[in-house]
Amino acid sequence: MVAEVQAVYMGEHGKQDYWVNVKTANPTGNIGDGGVIRRFKTKEEAKEYAHKVNETGVDVFVHKPQVNDNEGVRHAGDEFISSKNTNKTQTYTEPPEISWGRAVTGFLTQDQIDAINETRRLPDNVKIMQNGAGGYVLVYNYFGIRPGTQTVPEGFEIKQDVIGVAHVLPKDTNGLMIK
Repeated sequence: MVAEVQAVYMGEHGKQDYWVNVKTANPTGNIGDGGVIRRFKTKEEAKEYAHKVNETGVDVFVHKPQVNDNEGVRHAGDEFISSKNTNKTQTYTEPPEISWGRAVTGFLTQDQIDAINETRRLPDNVKIMQNGAGGYVLVYNYFGIRPGTQTVPEGFEIKQDVIGVAHVLPKDTNGLMIK
């Protein structure tokens, strides 16, 4: 069932766009009854849209962003790449596999740490959780129920201490006990 809506032409906002407020025709006092603001480039477009919404009772606004044909953006895996890079082959590397023992103890190999820092992703059985003191720790993801992320937080990387235990530290962290 589609809720009926009404539109109110609000006029010019600034020097670049014209606003139309589209809201439910029968407000119930809930959040969202104030509606949404639709922006248009010309006054005629805005008035015509408000008239159409009031005539049909349906908000059918479809935003069509301007796309520069010379610089298109495509989605590849978890990253957006420019269409100018079509002649270069982008390879998506999977995160390394980490065994239960290594995940629980934190004794990751240097190859695993390098792969995690390169891909910024962890395998399904390992997550990064906040430690309560503003930092992060690596934890084993028991049956997928541990809260956390499998993406290395921005500004952090995985490093080993001198014993060989992996830690999630801010980028470029140096110290006596950090390799």
